[in-house]
Amino acid sequence: MHRKYIILTRKTKPIASLRKNHWFVFFMILSVISCNEDDPVTTPGNNDGSGGGAWALPREAVINDTSAFDRIPSIDSPRFKPAKEVQGLLDDSKVLIYKKGLTVKIYPHGPLSSHEIVNDETAGTSHAVTFCPITASGVNWNRKIDGSVTTFGVSGMLYLSNLMPYDRETRSIWSQMLLMGVHGKHIRKKPEMLPLLETTWETAREMFPNSMVLKTSDTTICEECQPKDGNLSGGERIYGIPGLKQTYLIRYEPFTESLSVFKKHFNNRTHLIIGSKQKHLLTAFTLEAPFEEYQFETSDEGTNSIFKDNHGNHYNAFGEIISGPDKGKVLNSAQGFTAKYFAWKDFYPEHVFVAP
Repeated sequence: MHRKYIILTRKTKPIASLRKNHWFVFFMILSVISCNEDDPVTTPGNNDGSGGGAWALPREAVINDTSAFDRIPSIDSPRFKPAKEVQGLLDDSKVLIYKKGLTVKIYPHGPLSSHEIVNDETAGTSHAVTFCPITASGVNWNRKIDGSVTTFGVSGMLYLSNLMPYDRETRSIWSQMLLMGVHGKHIRKKPEMLPLLETTWETAREMFPNSMVLKTSDTTICEECQPKDGNLSGGERIYGIPGLKQTYLIRYEPFTESLSVFKKHFNNRTHLIIGSKQKHLLTAFTLEAPFEEYQFETSDEGTNSIFKDNHGNHYNAFGEIISGPDKGKVLNSAQGFTAKYFAWKDFYPEHVFVAP
């Protein structure tokens, strides 16, 4: 049934781009997915939370399969193995990296494409790495919400072709790319987003050779499941920083060198952007005093130190100062993530591109 779900998703264009004369086809697809075209969009079980029956997004735009909750199984007891022992991953395989304290964990796109959610705990922090194989977007949620730790499951619902997790504690529905609850007790709730870095397996093991890698025999990547869009190549991955009024997008293409560092002022804040097309690496930080006055450049002093400032500080890819007078301090993450351009366009039509 999972294969059937993927095929239908691939052929379903984002809701925002459907023309009026496609509505008949759209509802036919809904009827196949739900087995009953009259099924309403609902959450599983009873939900008497403060969200009631309200939705924070157009209810009719939610592709619904009321029988699909947890049909795609999340990984709830993840196992890891040392990066040095991992075989079978190609150098250019995409991975997501989370670092907490001295612990570094790597989540390959392959198993994430098949399971979509990994409920994990790292150095005392309960979190969930969610990945949507259609929009190629991965984010990291703190699973502690309003004082209670929950786990996330795959609801089987889609909004604008994007994953909609649900939390098992309150049965609330969330939108991954909107980064908020959209139905149930946690409607319009913004969870804490934890840093997550996307790059290649080759770069990940070079930067963090002592990391741990998600252990699974499932390494399929459903590239053919990705919708295409003629504008700016819908298959292009782009790094974005969602904002209240405007979203800022950064393309990998301009970063032709092995690594580039530049400062840019937007959204009333100074940002430091680190990028490499070769390494498939893009991340950004918001600079506050005194760092907004510092000057930054790339660093070739060891694999962990990828950039440095004019005060003698060296930083890793997570903005942590690993050596220098300010050792131990960390730059604030801009909380951006990578997704396909068609998804950015649908979710955040008020977007602008930021160039080096």
